[in-house]
Amino acid sequence: MAITKIHCIKGKVMKSVNYICNGKKTADEQYVTTYGCGRHTADLDFEMALSTAARSDRADSNSAYHIIQSFAPGEGTPEQIHQIGIDLMDRLFDGRYSYILATHLDHEFLHNHIIFCAVDNVDHHRYNDCRKTYYNLRNTSDELCRENSLSVIEPDQDKSKGLKYKEWMSRKNKNSWKDIIRMDIDSCIQTSTSYTEFITNMKAMDYEIKGDDLSGKTGKYISFRPENKDRFVRGSSRSLGSDYTREKITERIDAIVNSRTEQNTTAPVKEKAPGTIQSHGTMINISEKKFLESPGLTRWAKNQNLKTACSIMAAEGDPEAIRQKLTEERRLRDETCSKISDLEHEVHDLDDVIQYAGYYLDNLKYHRAYIKSKNKDAYERNHDSQLIYYTGGVNVLRKHGINPKDMTSEALAGLQYHREELSTKLSGLYRKYSTHKANISALDHDLKQLEKFMKPQSRDLFMKQCEARTKKRSHDLSL
Repeated sequence: MAITKIHCIKGKVMKSVNYICNGKKTADEQYVTTYGCGRHTADLDFEMALSTAARSDRADSNSAYHIIQSFAPGEGTPEQIHQIGIDLMDRLFDGRYSYILATHLDHEFLHNHIIFCAVDNVDHHRYNDCRKTYYNLRNTSDELCRENSLSVIEPDQDKSKGLKYKEWMSRKNKNSWKDIIRMDIDSCIQTSTSYTEFITNMKAMDYEIKGDDLSGKTGKYISFRPENKDRFVRGSSRSLGSDYTREKITERIDAIVNSRTEQNTTAPVKEKAPGTIQSHGTMINISEKKFLESPGLTRWAKNQNLKTACSIMAAEGDPEAIRQKLTEERRLRDETCSKISDLEHEVHDLDDVIQYAGYYLDNLKYHRAYIKSKNKDAYERNHDSQLIYYTGGVNVLRKHGINPKDMTSEALAGLQYHREELSTKLSGLYRKYSTHKANISALDHDLKQLEKFMKPQSRDLFMKQCEARTKKRSHDLSL
């Protein structure tokens, strides 16, 4: 049986991605799979897809969606549950949406977290999150459970209705539904920057909440009621546990926020990268009532708009020139993003090699002793973990085309030095990407302001005024 939930993610996705890919929950990211994006570049990859959204869809502020697929306690293996998550995305989207899948092993029940981009890579349309698509998600998940011999909530024969979650769960495991609430609370704590935002995020996941007032006026305990459940569950030491009281939730959120603040304040102040383009102001809307009632104010506003337009033209050229610059900046942004993705994969593979090369070298002596031992069975029983690490190191090195016999401490040091070089190169690419992204924003702003000002009937007059102002400025400077 799999319980499925889906909720939207607004703004940046990396906080959510980092949470679901937590190594403590995914066996050092062994159960993390990406499709159409990178583990560490998801925000960039999703942003590129979002920028291609159909014009009619751009008002939607959702940048991604988060699916949670939870299985009954004791059902399935990590490998099986992870593969079910991959199969679910294949059947739902047929390769059209980029996604990151992480299988969490830290609860008594296994569960998948899937974050997918809100815009598909084929038609560039946004995902339609509605009742119909949710039922399709749930039914597809149920089909996969049946195919993998996992339990499914079957329709009630008497009422042609799905068996209530509470009724089904009480037959399977009396208290396990509280684990789902804890998991949802943990997820919202990680992605919230304040207690108020936490409450908003929980409600977005279809929870009804009472007793959330920090003053305690609305109740001694905060209580949560999942959608379609009959009763509330208290955030108390006796019910959900001491980590889920109102005070502890606030404390956990503050600790996360303070940790991020410390990281930001200790980081060096970023200087503007060379080649960064600055925007040149915003046109004044002279159709507002206050301008219509004041001719003098209107003349002043028109003069300010002329100054802004001339400033844009002097710096970036006419609208056609700005469009050409925009095209080039977008090309450079996409090219840089592609390089980042390739380099991220190279770094990931190199990290794999470095880690397992260390396992190989640390446990090589146990392998040699095993070869020389007279009672190999006894030696293997006493040193099974060391021999497993050694074998794993050999297999990974060979997978990457490296002869284990060539791996020495000096060779490992060389790989670690190369890793530092790649990290430096990657940082440079991220700076370039940020520069191109800022340039696109500035140029797009200037183009819109210029097009707003340069109506077809006044274009020739504007060009003459702009040239006259430029000549006057040059004359004044020469004096």
